[in-house]
Order: sequence, then C-alpha cells, then structure tokens
Amino acid sequence: MDSCARELVTFAPGALLADRFEILRCLGIGSMAVVYLARDLNRKSQLCALKVLSSTHGQDIASGSF
Repeated sequence: MDSCARELVTFAPGALLADRFEILRCLGIGSMAVVYLARDLNRKSQLCALKVLSSTHGQDIASGSF
C-alpha cells in the first residue's frame, strides 16, 4: 500500500457524516480521495455523491496551496 492510500479516510456503509449523510457504498477510490454514494437525510433522502479528500490534500486546499 502506498502512502497516499494510507492517508485516505474510509467509511463503512451505514456511517453517518455531519449528522446528515448516510454512507451507502463506495463508488471509487483514487490517490487523492474516496467517493461515496450517500443519502442526504436533510433533503428527503435524496441520493448524492460525497468526495472525501485525503488528509494531505484537504490541508493543501485549506491553506490555499492546492
């Protein structure tokens, strides 16, 4: 496993993010992020895609160096 893969945060189906998004399944994994199919509980259970950046890339975006 390379260093990028170890930095990715993963969530199991059924996990709840921000008390709003229920993770249904993983759609894809890349070197910078994981994309999930989720249900938005604040929008009548509408389906959406959530992209979760690796900790390293999330810090780059927050600092403006991305």
